[in-house]
Amino acid sequence: MLWLGVATVGLSSLTGMLLWEFVPVTMNATAEANRTETIDIPFDEFRTILVRGNPTKSIIEHGGMTLLDEKMVNFQVNLAKDKRPLFNAIMRQSKSTVQATKKLTVEFANANIDATSISLLQDIQITPKAVSVSTSSETEVGDLQLYATTLQAAPNAAATAVRVSVKIVLKKRLGRAFHDYAKEKLQQTAAASVKEQIQAIRVFASH
Repeated sequence: MLWLGVATVGLSSLTGMLLWEFVPVTMNATAEANRTETIDIPFDEFRTILVRGNPTKSIIEHGGMTLLDEKMVNFQVNLAKDKRPLFNAIMRQSKSTVQATKKLTVEFANANIDATSISLLQDIQITPKAVSVSTSSETEVGDLQLYATTLQAAPNAAATAVRVSVKIVLKKRLGRAFHDYAKEKLQQTAAASVKEQIQAIRVFASH
């Protein structure tokens, strides 16, 4: 009887531990990824393509989202250092500086992120020597605390070096037994996002 009592207590303890692992608790997870590749297009041509075109939709949708709305909040072009702006633009050697701010509304199409439509603020800086595009969520939505991505490009010999980074911060309630799996899937999402965004940039720049 003593043995049976001990066994019963042990089983109860084990059951309690298992239940404890499945009781939802708050999980904070951060995933970051970055990727650098060289695109075989001269930087002057690359930046001109970005200025003339609008790669936002292509990049956003390759990043696992759907672009719902896009508004230009601010747009400035500085021609002070460009003595022949029209000629240089035709020759894809523009020396102008572009500063712009966009407000984007996007929808996530990812089962790992419980967020529908979110607002993003995008800051664009394009100079004769570098391109920098920073995009970040404005508010928390669902379990998404932060979504941020950056695009940086600079000359690399006769080509263009492009670096893309992504940061995703989630706060959600899950059983402890699922935390590691959820964090792994989130990291996979971030890694896939940077890979697909660079592919989108490569395709956009080649047209």
